[in-house]
Amino acid sequence: MPVWPCAMPYTRWARRGGRTRGVWARAGVSPAGPIAGEFSILASDPAAGESSTNVSVTISERLTQRLALTQVITRASGHTSISLGGELVTNPVRARIEYRTMFVPVASGNAFQQAMIVQTEILPAGNLRFNVGTHVRPDGRVFYRISAGTWLNSSGVNNSVTPVRMPRYMIRGRVIDEEGETVAGAALRIGKELVFTNSEGEFFVRVKNDAAQDIRIETGEFLTVHRYEGVRQLERVTPAEAVQAVPVTLVVRRIAGPRTSR
Repeated sequence: MPVWPCAMPYTRWARRGGRTRGVWARAGVSPAGPIAGEFSILASDPAAGESSTNVSVTISERLTQRLALTQVITRASGHTSISLGGELVTNPVRARIEYRTMFVPVASGNAFQQAMIVQTEILPAGNLRFNVGTHVRPDGRVFYRISAGTWLNSSGVNNSVTPVRMPRYMIRGRVIDEEGETVAGAALRIGKELVFTNSEGEFFVRVKNDAAQDIRIETGEFLTVHRYEGVRQLERVTPAEAVQAVPVTLVVRRIAGPRTSR
């Protein structure tokens, strides 16, 4: 069977005044085959503290159209661990359990943590559906999300699917410090929504129209170890269509003293 390689040789994130580099490579059989493999290396090299390396191998096998198994072998901090996961698809339930190595830019200690991610979708009857899942915050804490929904047509009969469209307009940008390093876990208030930057210091939010929105940096909501203050802010920003949205840049300055617990 043919092999399909894929590699991302170098990635950098800002993390507590230092840098984190990631090297990722993957190789496996053709997507038409039942087995796929992934090999990854993630290296943390902060300005302060010890460097760490995380090496993992993931092997996935689709046993049937409804059942797939996953095995993850991880080597980190001198220890080797083996984790199992899988996916089960039936008419009323679709469940997936997998282990991922997550980048947690504002967590203390190792910047890479292994977490069990659970995603479950239940369709008990008609168009009614329940979703239960776990997610990992930038500070490394796991939280659970539960939601439910259904579709109704104009006549109120719950037997047809109404298409859903995402908002047409978008505001996107990034937050950096005075040295040009991106800031992960920064918080911004855009209109009425509180938005956080990802591991690349980037953020985005979708809105229904192109009316200008208020935007401000919420330093008290930052998910960071250090304290920050705004240096260059915007008062308002105008949304644009997603493909045409020009990123805006906001600048913050790190100030002395640790953040206090709220």
